[in-house]
Amino acid sequence: MKHVHPRGVRTQEERAKIVSRRQTATGATKWVAVVAIIVVIILVTYYAIIHLDLRGSNTGDKPYAFILATPTGQKYSLDDHLGDKPILLGFMSTDCAHCARMANVFHKIYDNYSNKVEIVIVISNTDATMANITDWVNTHALQFPVVFDTGGTTFNKYDLSFYPSMYIVNKASKISWTNKGTDQGEYTYEQLTAKLDKVT
Repeated sequence: MKHVHPRGVRTQEERAKIVSRRQTATGATKWVAVVAIIVVIILVTYYAIIHLDLRGSNTGDKPYAFILATPTGQKYSLDDHLGDKPILLGFMSTDCAHCARMANVFHKIYDNYSNKVEIVIVISNTDATMANITDWVNTHALQFPVVFDTGGTTFNKYDLSFYPSMYIVNKASKISWTNKGTDQGEYTYEQLTAKLDKVT
């Protein structure tokens, strides 16, 4: 005679099947959750990478951004000029004889390259004032932006150690040349324009 169980009571085999189905469902849910987390991590990482603004102060880097004031009170933002034309960037001091001579070289480059090169000088000596910079600009008859790096903050951000330190930034917004890490601070008009000719 077949054994009949009371209503609602399951055999051991039925209970085992139910437990197995529940374990399978739980395992599948866990895998779905793990896959979902992995997808989220991949998407967040991808978004972060494509929006990451990697900058630096060495050849091949996109240069560190800065927004600094001119003696007339205008603001100069490096980012606003990246990509338009190559940029000749010089970090100088108002009391540096080498910088005075390089200011004259920059002035000559401006006269002959202003239509195809952006030129800017950053005055970074910590004892400078806007009055000093105004006098320095007038002395060298500079007609391009000269900005004040108050306290030498930007100079330090670029990890520079001497004046004049110079950069050429190409139209791809990357540093193509710098004298950082060299022992040469002064360059002739011919030396600098030879480097500019490679990116213009």
